[in-house]
Amino acid sequence: MRLDTKQKRLTARDAEIELHKSKGATVQKELDLIIIRFDSIKSMPCVKIYKGTGYRPIAHYSFGTIEKRDKFIDVQICDARKRIARKAERTTERQQFQHNLSIGDILYSSWGYDQTNIDFYQITKVMGRKVEIREIAGRLINGEDGFMTGERTAMKDHFVDVPRIRIPQGLNGSGLYIKVSECASAWLWDGKPQRCSWYA
Repeated sequence: MRLDTKQKRLTARDAEIELHKSKGATVQKELDLIIIRFDSIKSMPCVKIYKGTGYRPIAHYSFGTIEKRDKFIDVQICDARKRIARKAERTTERQQFQHNLSIGDILYSSWGYDQTNIDFYQITKVMGRKVEIREIAGRLINGEDGFMTGERTAMKDHFVDVPRIRIPQGLNGSGLYIKVSECASAWLWDGKPQRCSWYA
């Protein structure tokens, strides 16, 4: 059976768990972990651990003693508890974050593979936690054609794209940013030219 959907992978995983149970394994659900204790064909204590809805186990080991196995499991549960707590803290921080953006503020995005592209965005509307942004043109200055590098600066009010609604974010003191695409974020621009590069 091709495991090409999430439901098929979960079904296959559940079948694997039931097979272990039919052979005498014990199954423990702790936080977002599924912990399976069993013995190998050589009677060695073993453990297999799944996380969340994952199909592949995050751990599958054998141990010299039951005590060593249990100690390993305790560490995994402790790590999961910390991970879940951090996730909850980040969620709360995002929900409580208040931006200070104003209409006319400009942000920049630096992205690219084997070259550095610089895009600029301007705040055109503020709606509580949300803002409306529009991409604006940039101007190349201090270009060095021989090295294919230069610096770009924003051209305020020179809009080149349609408005988009975004929610500004800020975490762990990393500063305010706006997710502008799946692979790029934009940061508040300080007015200084941004370094860029390109290929002919």
